[in-house]
Amino acid sequence: MSAFFNYAYTVPFPKDSKISWAQAFEALRHKAREPMAFVPAIASCNVLEENDKYIKRQVALKSGLEMTEDIDLYAPSLATFKSNTGTFITNLISENAEGERFLTFTFFMPLPGVEAGSEAEASKRKEMEDACKGAVTQSLKRKIPLLFLVNVTGYMVGSKAERGGIAKDGAKMVRAVACVDVPKLTVIVGGSFGAGNYGMCGRAYSPRFLWMWPNAKVSVMGSGQLSEVMTTVSKDPAQHASLKAEIENQSTALYATARLWDDGIIRPQDTRDVVGLGLALAARERKTGSSIIQPGVAEGSFGVFRM
Repeated sequence: MSAFFNYAYTVPFPKDSKISWAQAFEALRHKAREPMAFVPAIASCNVLEENDKYIKRQVALKSGLEMTEDIDLYAPSLATFKSNTGTFITNLISENAEGERFLTFTFFMPLPGVEAGSEAEASKRKEMEDACKGAVTQSLKRKIPLLFLVNVTGYMVGSKAERGGIAKDGAKMVRAVACVDVPKLTVIVGGSFGAGNYGMCGRAYSPRFLWMWPNAKVSVMGSGQLSEVMTTVSKDPAQHASLKAEIENQSTALYATARLWDDGIIRPQDTRDVVGLGLALAARERKTGSSIIQPGVAEGSFGVFRM
């Protein structure tokens, strides 16, 4: 199993741009149908299926790799690209209060040539963990709010991951999130499964606000993962299909918000404005002197992180 990494960046539209929302979204559709003009690494693209909300395409890279991608189009602002190689990409159009527009790209993809549980992955994860720990502790000292943008499958399972210390590392992350005394805001933009829900400040860890995109899912694990796990318990395909359908139904954003597991479903293009309001309210709350620190615990104290 390959290791993976997440990456995201945002670019502004030109200041003098006269492009409408409809035109910008149509550009995303054009990118999905003819990606060669946008991504130099792509040699060819064959559209296999298409309608107003969905495109299925076969892509060949100049490196020789071929892959199939399922593209979901959420007018007027979001396109998601899911590849059979495990890569998941989103393109999001947003706008701030001043009318400035932005295009945000997020990537979740395997690390080619880096095996999960290998020394190379351990080194990379150690580097990332140190950076994340430093970011959390510095945010605490400087009173900087934490914003969690969640699309997580959960912590890795299996003997290799366990020997690599995933339980210990996950516990340290959960502890940091639980103990940090700054405003925490959570936006679930994709999946929020298993212990990853805890580490990314799910409802149990008291974020000031928790919102979900319409396509978000929350459950103890993804339906596909759960179905695979069930093969070790039962060989009945009908039971697997029934369980998968039940989990799919009970992990949707509508199911969660109907049970008050969040503070509302928001449109992707409204995320910037909604988060801005949440941060403003959190800042006002801090001015009143309220705190979640337990009596007898020094402010900014995590205790000792056992290595």
